[in-house]
Amino acid sequence: MRVPTLIAILAATVALAGCNQKSGEVGPKGEPGVAGPVGPAGPPGVSGSSIRTVTSESCAANGCPTKCAEDETLISAICVGPTSAKFSDNLQIENGILTARCGPNAARTIATCARK
Repeated sequence: MRVPTLIAILAATVALAGCNQKSGEVGPKGEPGVAGPVGPAGPPGVSGSSIRTVTSESCAANGCPTKCAEDETLISAICVGPTSAKFSDNLQIENGILTARCGPNAARTIATCARK
């Protein structure tokens, strides 16, 4: 019983003997290695936002006609006046594209468009 205990104590002593010694000096930095081969292309990334905002500020002159691009659809249009804002209630289809207009009191129209 004493021999296994003695062996364990000797093994622990040998294992811990170098723990209090300081490490050596840091050597100079080596040269960079050769660049590796180019990897395969990754999968396509996620497309950008499918929703965008369009602002028109010519309301006094022509009612702020606001429309989205041909590959988009109009989600909402808000007529912003000096003291309030309301959804546009003047929607028309022009050349197959939905157009929102505001009254003469509006300062601008803020429309939200989404890709079809």
